[in-house]
Amino acid sequence: MIRILFLTILIGIGLGLAAWLVLAAQFAVAIATREGALIAAPKSAVRDDLPDAVTAFADKGLSGGETVATVRFTQDADMQRSPGQDWLPLTARQVVSASAPGFLWVARQGGFGPVPMVRVLDAYDPQRGGVLAIRLLGAFPIGTLSGGPADRAEAMRYLAELPWCPDAILTNHDIGWEKTAEGFAATLGTKGGEARVEFTFDSDGDIIAVSAEERPATMPDGTTALLPWRGTMGDYDQMGERRVPRRAEVGYVYDTGYAPYFRAEITQYEVLR
Repeated sequence: MIRILFLTILIGIGLGLAAWLVLAAQFAVAIATREGALIAAPKSAVRDDLPDAVTAFADKGLSGGETVATVRFTQDADMQRSPGQDWLPLTARQVVSASAPGFLWVARQGGFGPVPMVRVLDAYDPQRGGVLAIRLLGAFPIGTLSGGPADRAEAMRYLAELPWCPDAILTNHDIGWEKTAEGFAATLGTKGGEARVEFTFDSDGDIIAVSAEERPATMPDGTTALLPWRGTMGDYDQMGERRVPRRAEVGYVYDTGYAPYFRAEITQYEVLR
């Protein structure tokens, strides 16, 4: 009887390990496919139709260098899944396309050696759309968001993080720009509707704040709502070949007020040629 129980436990462990290996491999392939497509994108020509203040900001970020098609950086970050919950420390890498809308952010929280406790994929490109996927042990789904709302939300993230990729400001011809009372707004068309983010500039011409009036947000009860979205950027510094903000924070405005859910610091930065 004990022997049968022991064999049953071993079989269960083996099946669980096999399932983990398959799901982890599938998730890794999905990440690699998106990342490879971003890195392989060709370089685009520099635009000549941008507002002067936007061009000046991007040129300052370029630090006298030439534009590239893709940039990559790493972050130390903290994320809060819902207001009032504990902040979770993360390490992340991000790849951003400058020539066409697209980014990939892969984060890890905790874990044992090469196996993360939680792995998060946040990504967007016009062909595959937007996705937010959270995997326990890098394999087992514990949260996924895709479809029209995800397309719009992730395109907004791409726009909001343009200060981290000045090359995209200069070479992404899909982005629309218009003057606002506080600065300028950037727009992108998506399958989920128009993505629009407004930028506030300081007296030195640096972007210090981003905002959107209606960004899809997942509420604590699992429903999706359109909420005002706010963010700040600062601590501009030379990181490799680019001058970018080292720190950023974003959050939603609820009925009870503003609540941040993500804050990050850039730790390494590189341009990909």
